[in-house]
Amino acid sequence: MKARVSDLRGLLRLAGAQLQAERARMGRLAAEAERIRARLAAIEADRRAQLVDLRADDIFVRSGAALDWQRWIDARKALLTRDLARVRAGIEEGRPALARAVGREHAVRALLDEAGAEARRARSRRD
Repeated sequence: MKARVSDLRGLLRLAGAQLQAERARMGRLAAEAERIRARLAAIEADRRAQLVDLRADDIFVRSGAALDWQRWIDARKALLTRDLARVRAGIEEGRPALARAVGREHAVRALLDEAGAEARRARSRRD
């Protein structure tokens, strides 16, 4: 019985490490998604601020730089949106692995609790 409890403890450490790794991976992806969302929000805020300040007689508008800047903003937003979609896809793809890791850890913990209870019952019968 001691060997089984010892084996389950080792398995629990392994399942716990796997769960930590999955959580860390999902955390990194969530942080990356948040950074991208923040960059998108900053670009949009800059764009809105610039639009408020523009006047038809502004040299920035007359030179065509405002239009170039708008194109750059649109291109940058498109790249960031693509990156955000990639990260979100990674999060969705990682959800089943995280769920399996959580389930494994809970199952091993339940088996360990059961084996420990069985060992205690066996000891009390001997005594």
